[in-house]
Amino acid sequence: MIIYLGWTKPWIETKFNRIDLVDECFLLAINYCYMHFTPYGWAQDQRYVTGIIFIVLIVLHILYHLVMMLYETFLAVHLHYRAYMIKKKLWMPVLPAKEITHVE
Repeated sequence: MIIYLGWTKPWIETKFNRIDLVDECFLLAINYCYMHFTPYGWAQDQRYVTGIIFIVLIVLHILYHLVMMLYETFLAVHLHYRAYMIKKKLWMPVLPAKEITHVE
């Protein structure tokens, strides 16, 4: 699946292609950790270390998606704010400038 996503790039925007590639890499690493918990796996102490790595991978996967969602949200808010400020400047009436008098 990683080769397919990297070769065909099914999404129009590159950020979605990158997100899919990172998802596939995380899922591949997480599934590799699953193999160590079969009855044919390693000793108990090695399973413990693999379990910690498994938990770290899942937390990193969740944090990656959380950061991407927050980035997209802040980007959208920033763009909407800029559009609002442009409209606000266009709609506000232009007041005449006051004359500056110097008192000496």
